[in-house]
Amino acid sequence: MYKWKNGFEPDICDKDEQCRYVLGKKGNKTMICIGANPSVAKGNKSDKTMNNICYILANNGYDG
Repeated sequence: MYKWKNGFEPDICDKDEQCRYVLGKKGNKTMICIGANPSVAKGNKSDKTMNNICYILANNGYDG
């Protein structure tokens, strides 16, 4: 597991026992990413996929 990029720790996490439906961060400029990968990121731990998404967000002026 990985640590979340500073400022990108999620504040939205909806899931049930089998699937995570939403993992996100509220912001003023938000990007929505829809994926179907076996990401294991959780509210308290990131993963490689989410770190890549956070990198894209940060380098394009998004905060959520």
